[in-house]
Amino acid sequence: MRLSVSVMIFFVLAYLIFICLENASHNAAIHRGRATSFINDAVSKNQFDKMISFQKSMHKAQADENSDVDTESFQLEPGDILISNASMYSGIPGHAALAVSDDTVLHITNPSSPTTRLSFDQFVSQFTKDGKWIKIYRSKYPGAGQKAADWANRNYKGNQHFYRIDTNLSSTQWTYCSKIIFQAYKYGVSHESIYAPGSHIISPYALPSLSSSAYHFDLIHTFTS
Repeated sequence: MRLSVSVMIFFVLAYLIFICLENASHNAAIHRGRATSFINDAVSKNQFDKMISFQKSMHKAQADENSDVDTESFQLEPGDILISNASMYSGIPGHAALAVSDDTVLHITNPSSPTTRLSFDQFVSQFTKDGKWIKIYRSKYPGAGQKAADWANRNYKGNQHFYRIDTNLSSTQWTYCSKIIFQAYKYGVSHESIYAPGSHIISPYALPSLSSSAYHFDLIHTFTS
C-alpha cells in the first residue's frame, strides 16, 4: 500500500512539474512574441494559450488521418489548403499555406519576410524534411477553391503584407499563415464557409474543423519525407 501511495505521489508531482514547465514555455513564447512585435499586444495570454493547446491536441488526430489518393495521381488545385506539422516560428506548432494556382502556393513564415509565393514542389521539399508531413485539404463545395485562390491573388499582391498574430481577422497588412486561408474562404467564397473560433486566432490545425459542413475541407492527400 505504501508503494502505491508513493507511486501516486510521484505521478502527481510529475504532472504538476509538467504543467509548470508548459506554462513557463507559453509565457516565454508570448513575451518573446510581444517583444519582437510578432504577437499583437491585444492578444491575451489566455487566447494564446488556447491556440497553442488546441494545436497540440489536434496534432496527433491530424497525423493519424489517412487519404486514398496516391502521390503519383495527386494534382494540386487552386484553393487547396496545405497544413504541415513543422514548427515555423518561435516554437509555435504547425504551418499552413494556400494553393493560389495548380502549381503555386502562398504563405508567410515569420516577421522577417512578407508573404511569399513558391512552387508546390519547393513547398513539399521544404516542409517534409526531418520526418515532417503535409496534409492537403480541399473544400467539397464546387468552385470554392478557385474563388478562394482568386481572392488571395487579389488581396495579397506585392510585399506589403507582414507577419503578426492578432485578433483582427479582416486586416491584410498584418497577417499569418492560417489567417490568409481563413480570409480567402470567409471573404472570397462565403461567410458561411468557415467560422471564427472564440479566441479569434486561427491555428493551422483548426482549419478543417472550422469549415462548415457545406464547404467542408476534406483530406485529399498526405506527403511525407
